[in-house]
Amino acid sequence: MGKLVTYLFIAIGMTMLIFASLLVTIRSRTRVSDWLAAYVLCLGYIWAYFGLYRSTAFAWAPWLIYSDIFVEFFAGPALVLYTKGLIGERPRRRILYPLTLGLGGAFLAFLILGRPGPGLPSPARLGANPDYFSSRAIASFNAIADLYFFGCVSASTASVARLYRAGQPAFRKAFRGVLAYYLVGFLTIVGFALGHALRSDAALGMAVLANGLNTTYLFFLSFRYPERTQRVLRTRNPALRVQKLSTAEGMASKELRRLRSLVEEEGLYRDPGLSLQALSIRLGIQNHQLSQLLKEGLGMSFRAYIKQSRLAEAKSLLVEEPELSILDIAFSVGFNSKSAFNAAFAKEEGSAPSEFRKKALGKS
Repeated sequence: MGKLVTYLFIAIGMTMLIFASLLVTIRSRTRVSDWLAAYVLCLGYIWAYFGLYRSTAFAWAPWLIYSDIFVEFFAGPALVLYTKGLIGERPRRRILYPLTLGLGGAFLAFLILGRPGPGLPSPARLGANPDYFSSRAIASFNAIADLYFFGCVSASTASVARLYRAGQPAFRKAFRGVLAYYLVGFLTIVGFALGHALRSDAALGMAVLANGLNTTYLFFLSFRYPERTQRVLRTRNPALRVQKLSTAEGMASKELRRLRSLVEEEGLYRDPGLSLQALSIRLGIQNHQLSQLLKEGLGMSFRAYIKQSRLAEAKSLLVEEPELSILDIAFSVGFNSKSAFNAAFAKEEGSAPSEFRKKALGKS
């Protein structure tokens, strides 16, 4: 059983490192997906560390001992920055950055100057979890790292829960998977706290394993629904709400309401791979029925509807989020490239996105 757990730690760690690599190499990467990659990279290292320690691999690299504590100081802030980006809020970087660098730098200085490595059993016993209680200094730094991570997870979970409560029913339905990840992640941090209170390496190891399995779930959720985990979320599209597409607002068609709920409230248009067939399957109707529904209810084709939905949010973001780059906005609303976004925007508005932003913000 011990070997199985060891291999599971290593497998989860490697999976997360691959996940992070994929996130930074995809064409449609955004600032949100970059912070998600940073967060997953930190967690992947921690889980790989547990597995390699348990396998006694660190007998060949004792200088890596306790490096997981150093990485943990950065995992929490990465989650905060990812969460704030995901829900469209601005993080308090003036507090977050100095605090993180201060704590991480202090522990790194301790590792270099204090040289705590020789105090560990090296090579470690096969199947043994890392010993965080070998000295008061290590126990203190590890407790600080866990508390800092706990605070970041708690704040992030609260932010996501607020967004969930503010959303419409259709948005909540689509967002439950993301909320579940945060809630389970919060519970695993409670497990960390219990591990410290009981001074139990086994409890800490189980908490890491549970957290790893939870983030493996996020891995599959993210690649199945990238519009829910890798782009800025909106409880509804404010530009579309003002614009009120065609005559659909006053129509009582059940299918049309479901269509608009999926596309506009859940933000399905943000999926760059969305097709007529995929949307038809989600609605449970045939392709030709969806085309007819769009033509009669909205007076436009599938491509025109999706493009208009994307451009509506893009115009809103250009004005409301001036710190976002044109490329970030293009990818966040579902375009595959900046050139495609610029062309569609210019055709719709008669000007480039940058010119639209300057005019809207009153800049010369």
